[in-house]
Amino acid sequence: KCILRYRETENFGVSIGVARVRPDRENKSGDSYSIIRPEGGKIVIALSAGMGTGEKAAKESGETLSLLEHVLLAGIDKEAAIKLINSVLILKSYDDNFATLDLLIADLYTGEGEMVKTGGASSYICREGEVAVISANALPTGIIGDIETGNRRIMLIDKDAILIASDG
Repeated sequence: KCILRYRETENFGVSIGVARVRPDRENKSGDSYSIIRPEGGKIVIALSAGMGTGEKAAKESGETLSLLEHVLLAGIDKEAAIKLINSVLILKSYDDNFATLDLLIADLYTGEGEMVKTGGASSYICREGEVAVISANALPTGIIGDIETGNRRIMLIDKDAILIASDG
């Protein structure tokens, strides 16, 4: 008896590298990252920077990404997820809980991607010796009720390098 299982292969692969630096006076970086694999051949790479430095900023960015992971894996779309995270941070705003949120959402079957930015530093796409800057004039999550995101659609090709960085 032989059982065959067929599975569609993704056309794109991803290599991810992470570098973190914390201020000398702090024991933790205020930045957090997450790599999320929802269904359907998608990958979400997220970076959040909490306001300030150290433990408090790390807690803000970590909680922001934890909530993002839960809502995306529950099947909620990115816009609704960002609005939900924004609402939660506003409810906690008595303690100045703000965090930037940068997402790269890529379809590994088609190569279609989208950069979503809320208050983060510029990101970069390096392609065939050229560098394109992706930036947005969006505020961090948790500051105002009607959050706007800076979105940019991109078509990924082989050997693209994308740098998502914080200002810390």
